[in-house]
Amino acid sequence: MPLILRARFDSEATYILAGGLGGLGRSIISWMMDRGARHFAILSRKGRADSEAVAFVNGLKSRSACVHMHSCDISVRDDVLNTVEEITRFRVVKGIIHAAMTLQVSYITLNG
Repeated sequence: MPLILRARFDSEATYILAGGLGGLGRSIISWMMDRGARHFAILSRKGRADSEAVAFVNGLKSRSACVHMHSCDISVRDDVLNTVEEITRFRVVKGIIHAAMTLQVSYITLNG
């Protein structure tokens, strides 16, 4: 009989998500909440500027999540160090997920 593992998260720990406000990050956070996670530190360059992101965070809070938004550019070392120091003052961190990305579209025109 195969061993079936089911992911569970510590409801008292914090989970850091870089890029947690994009589509992938939102899906991951929802999945983690369904498996026990309740404390999230979301790192984002945009912060709360996006109305969809604010609605998403408000939805998490209505489901008993504790969500802290941090304006942080993860490509800047000092931003990351300062933000992680701030987060770890209050609660144990048990996971970090990198869901951030930058998409740049380029077109090449070929002649002939």
